[in-house]
This record gives sequence, C-alpha cells and structure tokens, in this order.
Amino acid sequence: MKDLGYGVALFSFEPENHMAVGIRCPIEYSYRGTGYCFVETTTPSIITDSSGTYGIKGGEKLTSMPTVIVVSDGMSFDSVSGEYNDAKDYDSIFEIAESNGSNVVDNLTYMKYRGILDKYGIGSS
Repeated sequence: MKDLGYGVALFSFEPENHMAVGIRCPIEYSYRGTGYCFVETTTPSIITDSSGTYGIKGGEKLTSMPTVIVVSDGMSFDSVSGEYNDAKDYDSIFEIAESNGSNVVDNLTYMKYRGILDKYGIGSS
C-alpha cells in the first residue's frame, strides 16, 4: 500500500496480542476515529471489518484502543464507502441470524450474504 502511495499505519492491540494494518481513509469510515481503515491480513475479510475474533485464545473481540504506528504518509483511500457498507451488511446478517436463535435467515438475506462472500473471497479455499 505504501508503494502505491497510500498512507499506512499499523494497529497494535496489546491486550489481544494482535496487529492489523490501517490504510488512510476518510474519518467517517476509519477505525475508531483514527483516520485509518482497518485491514485484516491474517484472513480474507472486508476492509473496515474488525468484527472478527483474534488473540492468543483465538476467540477475543478487539475491544482495546490500538496504538497507531504510522508507517507512511500518503493518499487517502477515499472510495472505501462500498467496502464499509458491505462490512456493515455482513455484520448485520450475523446479527439477524443470532437474534432469531436458529442461525437461519430468509433466502434474500442468504443471497446477499453469498454475494458478499464471493465478492471478497471470504471462505474460499
């Protein structure tokens, strides 16, 4: 990302023993107001989606405020709104499934979910 001219940072989550990358982006899409969008590098995911589980125990949510280590100044990834909205939709589908107690969703919601998985290569081998 640095070589492409983008602003890059590292997010260090000490309590969770996790590190992620940040790409400079508009503040409204950034991780916890840092000015950098969350980019997970250990598994396929959507830029801005930090809802996964991490850490030594492998099941922790990121709850701490990370130390932001700026690697390079550069351009902002201003067109991230599509990814941001997809990540919100992805998370809301899980909330719907969990709220009904059966992890089942209607066909339209499932098709939206499959579309997101395919678009980002999530769950692909």
